[in-house]
Amino acid sequence: AILRDLGMHSWLHQGYIWDNPGYRTFDDYLARFGSQTRKNVKRERRILREQGIRVELRAGADIPAHLYSDMHRFYAATNDKFGDYGCRYLTEEFFDALPDMPRNRLAFVAAYEGDDPTPMAMAMLVRKGDRLNGRYWGATRHVDYLHFELCYYTPITWAIEQGIRLYDPGMGGEHKARRGFVSIPTVSLHRYRDPRFEHVFLGNLGEINALEQDYINELNAFLPFRRGPGAICR
Repeated sequence: AILRDLGMHSWLHQGYIWDNPGYRTFDDYLARFGSQTRKNVKRERRILREQGIRVELRAGADIPAHLYSDMHRFYAATNDKFGDYGCRYLTEEFFDALPDMPRNRLAFVAAYEGDDPTPMAMAMLVRKGDRLNGRYWGATRHVDYLHFELCYYTPITWAIEQGIRLYDPGMGGEHKARRGFVSIPTVSLHRYRDPRFEHVFLGNLGEINALEQDYINELNAFLPFRRGPGAICR
């Protein structure tokens, strides 16, 4: 509201959120799904176990020192895959400095093959209070369903155990809706110095925001819940 009073304008964007109304277990969460979706999620997790892939979540003081540099390696490799579209916002120095930051806000999810102590994939989570955010991940090779396990299922399981209320998994991917992440509107605020560009922006902003809201509604139609999405976000 303060920024709008200063002449800035809201640009609507689709985002995702997982909301925890008080689940006790991951199975409580799955109980909200239709039977076919429940079976699919359980099958995806089982297939990874049958391949000898184990997944561990380490948080706070329990994070081994080597996982910080490992996470940088996965983060950089994932961005490299996108070439000029990759966005290396975080530097190697950032990851080197993380052990000296408040560790209680960090968690890493790591996947291992058999007894190999070197992770084959990792995801990074940041927590503050009852909110969890996830975005960065990477893997040495593609394994079906591995991304879902590291970025969705294991973090959700941990969030339930920790009493975390909201989990933002990051942008993009209709597969998030099919696994129970509700689409919500988020905003960025803008003001352009060039009055000509400001004119173009404001002349199209209403239609752009309406189209984005339609997209949010469209994604929520994919939700697998038996009785609607429930409480989304306050």
